[in-house]
Amino acid sequence: MDAALILYTDHEVPASTTAGLVASSTFSDMYSCIVAALAALKGPLHGGAAEEAFKQFVEIGSPDKVDEWFKINIVEGRKRLMGFGHRVYKTYDPRAKIFKKLAQQLSQENPEIKKYLEIAERLEKLGIETFGSKGIYPNTDFYSGIVFYGLGFPIYMYTALFALSRTLGWLAHFIEYVEEQHRLIRPRALYVGPEYKHYVPIDKR
Repeated sequence: MDAALILYTDHEVPASTTAGLVASSTFSDMYSCIVAALAALKGPLHGGAAEEAFKQFVEIGSPDKVDEWFKINIVEGRKRLMGFGHRVYKTYDPRAKIFKKLAQQLSQENPEIKKYLEIAERLEKLGIETFGSKGIYPNTDFYSGIVFYGLGFPIYMYTALFALSRTLGWLAHFIEYVEEQHRLIRPRALYVGPEYKHYVPIDKR
């Protein structure tokens, strides 16, 4: 559990940290900044990815069904392979390697964990063969769900465990930004639409 929490503590400036930083740049209170970060973390493409990755393993159900599931859902169905790909890493996520080792340790004591690990390893092999040339490899969420499951946590708590760990990293970023930057984060947008539009009164539309 300690290793899992450390691995998820901080990771540069992903979506949730960015959302929280924007809130902190307004000098909002820390609670509101955490809420902003949580809202972004909850999405399945960020903090919710561990839940979605593990649900894949549950849906597949057996190692001998991985190939068929991958063909129907990923290759032909063109669904997203959850737990794969990263906005920064274009190779194997180093955190995923550690989670994989932890999952292997837990699988030695629990046949069900071993089953999910075998499913994940087979799915990983197919995923790398298919997407590796595009720089898409397993990320930290691919194996973390198996570790959390092995520790006795229900699937719906995986995102909360991520948030529990990441809160420390968020706060460090928020405090640093407020103390050193003192500047409102305000991106600009470049309008590229039509220059002139004729206004039609509401009663004549």
